[in-house]
Amino acid sequence: MLQPSTHQSEARRLTDVLRAASEHGETFQDRGTVEERADTLQLVLEGGVLRQRFFADGRRHTIAIYYRDDVINLMGFVERGRKNTDYLMALKGAVIGYVPNATVAEIRAMAPSGFDGVSVLIYRELGMAQERTVSLAQRTAVERMAHFFCETLVRCSRPGSNDRLSRCTLHLSQELLATILGLSSVHVNRTLQHLRRLKLADIVHNQLIVDDFDRLAEVAEFDPAYLARI
Repeated sequence: MLQPSTHQSEARRLTDVLRAASEHGETFQDRGTVEERADTLQLVLEGGVLRQRFFADGRRHTIAIYYRDDVINLMGFVERGRKNTDYLMALKGAVIGYVPNATVAEIRAMAPSGFDGVSVLIYRELGMAQERTVSLAQRTAVERMAHFFCETLVRCSRPGSNDRLSRCTLHLSQELLATILGLSSVHVNRTLQHLRRLKLADIVHNQLIVDDFDRLAEVAEFDPAYLARI
């Protein structure tokens, strides 16, 4: 049975090599549409990207959010030919890299037999999807926002750093945050004010600021074990 540390190092190796092999896209100066390419693996080099689902009546919901070193089209890459009708929105400052599928195949072929970083990335996405389901189904608005903030700080930590972040760039309006948390914009505003009054977290000038991570994690019942490290 593979040890977690082996999985983590292989995932880190894969994302590092993908970053080095990618053709850098332009930096998004504002929100912008990301075209999903069937012949490439798309990697977030900086910033964030939202995967959104639109409904006929105008509603929209954010299915996933991708940060640095996340693969945007991982499921499409694994399941070739899979068509996706979701809308991909790059947040301000996002940079996306493109790696041709043939290059990805060469990179994966160099990995030791049985040690494939792609599997870790899939487990990671599955873990995050399960936590989102729990949030939307069971967590209160305060718990939901607190959990999202905790996850965001953990995911935005730089590779190899043992220091816990207390802040990170987050170009999310309250409207977009509402689509992530499954709340109304008014409810998001009230919930954020509540966390601010408790001196736990706030968003100021596109910066997520967490004043007390341990207390915030306690409110959210946040356990980062589901986030396979890369």
